[in-house]
This record gives sequence, C-alpha cells and structure tokens, in this order.
Amino acid sequence: MSPKKLIVALWGLVALVAMAFVFAPSNDGYREFATTQVVTVQKTAPAVAPASAAVPAVAEAKPAPAVAAPAVAAPAVSLGGVSRLMADATSVAPRAASPAGQMAAAPQPTAPGAAAKDAARPDISGTWRRASTVSQAEIETAIKRDAMTPETAVAFRSACGHDHDLHFDAAGKPLYACSMELQVGPDTTPVTSTPSYPLADTFLLHSRPTATRKIYLDFDGHVTTGTQWNNGRADTLTTPPFSRDADPAFSDAEKAIVQEAFRRIAEHFAPWDVDVTTEDPGVDGLRKVGASDVAYGIRVVIGPKAFTTSAAGIAYLNSFSDNIDTPCFTFAESSWDARLIAGVTSHEVGHTVSLVHQGQNPGDGEYFGGHGSGALSWSPIMGNGLRPVNQWAKGEYENASSTQDNLAAIANASSGVPLLADDHGNTPAAATATSGTSVSVGGIISGPSDVDVIKVHAGRGDLTITPKVALVAPNLRLQIKVLDSAGTVLGTYEGDGTSGNMAPAPITLSLPAEDYYYIQLDGIGNGAGVTEGYTDYGSIGYYSFDATWAELGNRTPIADATLSATTSYDYENQPTAMVNFDGTLSTDPDGIIVRYIWDFKDTYPARAEGVTATHRYKAPGTYYPTLTVIDDLGASATTTVTVTVTGSTRSPTCSLALISGTFVRVNSIHDAANATILVQDQYGNPLRRALVYVTISGLAKGPRTILRTNELGQVIVSSPKFRRGARGSVTFTVSTVASPGRPYVTSTAAPVVTVAPTVTVSR
Repeated sequence: MSPKKLIVALWGLVALVAMAFVFAPSNDGYREFATTQVVTVQKTAPAVAPASAAVPAVAEAKPAPAVAAPAVAAPAVSLGGVSRLMADATSVAPRAASPAGQMAAAPQPTAPGAAAKDAARPDISGTWRRASTVSQAEIETAIKRDAMTPETAVAFRSACGHDHDLHFDAAGKPLYACSMELQVGPDTTPVTSTPSYPLADTFLLHSRPTATRKIYLDFDGHVTTGTQWNNGRADTLTTPPFSRDADPAFSDAEKAIVQEAFRRIAEHFAPWDVDVTTEDPGVDGLRKVGASDVAYGIRVVIGPKAFTTSAAGIAYLNSFSDNIDTPCFTFAESSWDARLIAGVTSHEVGHTVSLVHQGQNPGDGEYFGGHGSGALSWSPIMGNGLRPVNQWAKGEYENASSTQDNLAAIANASSGVPLLADDHGNTPAAATATSGTSVSVGGIISGPSDVDVIKVHAGRGDLTITPKVALVAPNLRLQIKVLDSAGTVLGTYEGDGTSGNMAPAPITLSLPAEDYYYIQLDGIGNGAGVTEGYTDYGSIGYYSFDATWAELGNRTPIADATLSATTSYDYENQPTAMVNFDGTLSTDPDGIIVRYIWDFKDTYPARAEGVTATHRYKAPGTYYPTLTVIDDLGASATTTVTVTVTGSTRSPTCSLALISGTFVRVNSIHDAANATILVQDQYGNPLRRALVYVTISGLAKGPRTILRTNELGQVIVSSPKFRRGARGSVTFTVSTVASPGRPYVTSTAAPVVTVAPTVTVSR
C-alpha cells in the first residue's frame, strides 16, 4: 500500500471512530427516542428485595408486574369529563370495565399480524445518524410511512434541518435523543403532594373510563424485552417501580405523588377522547391490531432508568397506535416530584402522537424553557415544560423554532387521539338549556375557538355562580361572562391567571328582570404571550360550576317587624306607653318594598304607613298588630307581632268624648248644620254600636233622632235645611247614650273626657 493510500485509510478509520462517538447514545442531558417501529414486549416481574427484607406490616407493597390482578378491586376513580371530580377529593365514580378486560401481568403475546406487518423490516440497530446527515429521500420516506399530516410533515422537515437531537436509526426511523437539562438536584425539600383520592385507589385512577384510547401511567415496574430499546443493550431491560426511598412498598407520600402526577397529566389531555389511567388496561387495551380496533394506547413506564443513559425520558415518534404494547419511558428518579414526572411524561406522550420539539432560535433551538415570572411564568410542554403554567403551544412566543399546532397534531388520524365532541354549544342559539332555579355544570374548553354557553331562565334577583377548574396545575384560565337575551354583557369575571388561581372567584350578579340569561365560559390568555405570559391557545382544560338564580315571576317580599326595646307597656304611664314599630328588616328578594302598612289591631281601627310607626294603646290587654309590605310589582307579605299592655282595669261605662258642630252649604239656596258626636268607653277608646239620642232646635227643628256609632265610635247628625242668609243658631242636644252593660256617665276619672251634652252652632 502506498503511503498516500495508507494515510487515506488511517483518516477513514479516525472518521469512523469519531462517528461512533458522535452517534452513540450519550450520558448527558434529557434523552428521548422516537420511531414507529414495533416489536414484541414481554412484561415479567422486576427484581425485588430479598425475602428476608423487613417490610412494615401497614405498608402496601408496590405491585409486582408478574402478579395477577386481584379478582376484586376498589372502584375506579373517574374524572368523567368534568372538573367536579378533578377538584373534589371525595368523589369516587363506579369502576368502569376496561375495554380489554382485566389482565394478569403475564408475559405479553405478540400481536396478531405483527410478524406480517414487520416481515420486511430491516434489522434494527442501535446506530443512529443525525437527521441533518440523512438524505431528503429518507426524510420523505419517514413522512410517508408514518402518514404524517401536512403540517406535521412541515415541522418534521424543519426539525431535521436544525434539531441536533433528532436522529434516524438504522431502519430509517426518526428518533429523538434529547439533551434538555432538568433542574434536579438533591432532595432537600419535603414532599408536598396531598392525596386527592383514597390511598387504596391510587392504582385505579381514570380520567375518562369510557374512552377506549389509553395513556397508562405504569409506576409499578416493568420489564422490556425484544424491542428496539433492547438493541445494543441487554435482552431484558428492567425498570424498578417508582420510589423515593429504599422501601419496596409504596408509601403514602409516594402514592400522593402518583395521584398528583395523574391529575396534572389528565389536565394536559383533557380535550381529547383518551383515558389517562394508573390501572393496567392489559395488552389488548394498548395495542392496535387493525384499522377497526379503537381500543389502544401507550404505556408510560415511570421509574428509575432501565439502562445507562442520561435521558429523562424516551419515546418513539407516532408510536401511540403501534400494533403491540410499545412503551415510552419517564426515568423518574427518587428526587423527582409530581410536577417533574408530569412534565416529562406529557412531553414523551406528545412525541408518540407526532409532536416535535418546540425550541427557540437563537439560543436553545430544541427546548424553549419558557418566559415571564409570577402570573406570567409559562412554558410549552414540548419545550422544557416545567414552569407553573405549562401548556400545549404552536410557537406563538418570540423566535420559536417550530410552529407545529400541538392541538391539531395530537388529533391526527394516523397515530393520535380524536378530540372530544363539543359538550356545550358555542353560541346562545346553541346553548345548553337548564331548568329550575339551580344547576351543576361540567365541561371542557378544548381550544381557543371553543366557547361553552349555558342558558338559564331566571327571575329578577341574584344569580350566583361558583366556578372551579382543575384542582392541581390547571391549564385553563377561565373567563365567565353573563349576557342577557339581547346579547348585552352584564358582567365579566376572570381567574387571576396564576397557577392554582385560574378560576374566577364566586360570582353574585343582580339580574334586573325575568328573562333568559346566558353563562358564557371561555379560556383566556395572560399577558402578551410573545415575551411573557401566554395566549388563549393553550388555555384549555376542565371546568365546572354551580349556579343558582331567582324563581320565575315576581317573588313575594318578606315582612319583618320589630318593637321598642320593652315588650310590655303600662297604658297609664305616659309617654313610655307609646309603642314604636320598625319594619326596616323587611326585604324583597327580587325588587324593592314601596309600602309599609301597619294595622295596630286596637279596639278601634288604627293604622299608619311608613317604615316606622308609633301607637299608644289606652287599655290593658294583648294586641296582635300586623305589618304588611308591598313590593314594586304589587306582591305583598304580612307579619304579626304581639304587644302586651298592662295597667288597672276599670268598670265598663260609656260617655261623650266629643260633640261639635258646623254650618254646611247644601246648595245655592239652602244651608244646614252638622254635628259630630263621639262616644267613648271607660278607657277613652271609641265605643262602637252605642245608641245616641239627639234632638235639634233653633233655626232648624227636628224630632229626636236615634243613631248608632260606627266603628270609630262616631255619629254625624245633619239638621233640616234652612234658607241661606238666615241669622240665628242650631242646637244639637244629646239626651241619652246607651250601650248594653255600660252605664252612661257624665264624669269619670281621666283619661275619659266628658263634654256637655249640647252644642250650639250660631252665626
């Protein structure tokens, strides 16, 4: 060999060695893998502690994958598509049967038809090439093989040109080897997760049990064998159960982390018809064996690393609909909390349904770490989605490296999951109608164009709304508007926008009249979204609310009367014998009170109007005065109070209290004289039905007349007519006053007033 050829050969050898280092899996950074290639995976029991290891009797052992599921299990906890169960730790729904049936965790069989599907597949190798070094033809082949949507294909081609973590394997399958740095250090803080469900239900949780697509959060250990993950590694890759300590039993603190991670991931995938679950759906519930099979999904193995890698998670692109149980991994170390587990898991599942990375150029081209602070702190799930508000995105932030529409891409027909049908109409015309005077509503805001509208037929009065969003790390910043039948907005209410404060505070709005009203719910952004905060694009997720309103028609007011400080009055003790009445505590639930009418229920009719009134009772006894209130639409209500009047008792008598007279004009020719005569009892109260004997003399003469007093103790006597202009007088003389059982007296002790039995009217 000539020296020149020898030099060329040596340089070639150096190049091969360098490429081996470049493309071999590294041990630094966050790593993920992506491909649609599938092979058989068998799940057997991972290594466990020696039999002699002490396990607390009260601790629940971490489920061993090789042990068959028990015949009887606790009910599945369901979110049911409504945030009521997301936000209510006491709600446990009946267990829904898995579409695949109950499965014993035995080795998984190869899917029917899998061999035929992969018969022509070249042998998979652990050798990778950077996507920037592969040919355009290979890129187009991958796009076609995975049936990428046009938009995803555009994002994928772009990523091949700039994403240093995007590789192709030996079979031409694209995969990610992510170098995202996670801020995970020594565990110096206590676990703050709180269990939301019974601890016994931790591995039976379901976000949507009726959904046939599954995202199975597998925390209890898994053995991966015969897959592309094994190529270049061990034949079996054992992932131990997730643990924060050396104890093989799941502690209460670990179960709380599992429950919180479940809630966070369920909120991320709320808009899609997919069940996020911690209960194993079985092989048949995870693999797609044909075009008509709709019961499939992805297993996320969550636990320590099964092999040497610095990756925090790995996933195959478009693997959600593989024809066998192909897992992706979240390598949750003992220092990880629920926030980190959920962020990485949703990121990995995103890859399995066609999502590429969302980064920022210049800078970190693969992983955008987010922006803003406080209420405006935000990050994309497909970037480094670990900030307080963590949402799906489409590159609306500054210098985005990818504008892939996450919401649309997740619902792609080839490997994704469909969006749920809209649960409530978006306009008043299509609104969900309610009846009665209260309602509990749940729903999902599934995208920036989704507006849910609820219709209520309410009377005049208060409309109260108590809204909720997901209990843990909500993505949805909820806005509520109340509109009248003409579309006029009567009130707008918004959540603060900080993590944990994404729903409006309880609402009370006074409705002006009986009408149809609309409660409109929407997801809104916070801040500009470009350099801080977020747009309304990813403001999606679960919500619920309870509402009450006034009944139809004018509602009856409520009369409420109170008295003076004392409850007993001595009629002989003036002025404290005066009773003060107060109606200010009366209310009208749907309007205002316009009249207050007091009936003092004295021995004679005595009334007054006004919010307050005063009355003096002249005789001992028990009285039951009433207050009647009338509202502005004519509805009325009455209440009764009790007044006790004390003092000495007097023998019954009757006497004259008043006799007065006056001239009156009858017509243009004649005048007459009238006399008013008042008869009283022994207490000075008007005496009804007493007989009064009266004679008239003077200008006009008349025979003796007998008259009976009215309810006010009065009689009014008119003289015969006489010619106008006549001079003289008319005299009215009371000769007798008679009342059964009451002798007539001409004088008596106060307060009875005695007057002369005659009155003369002169001119």
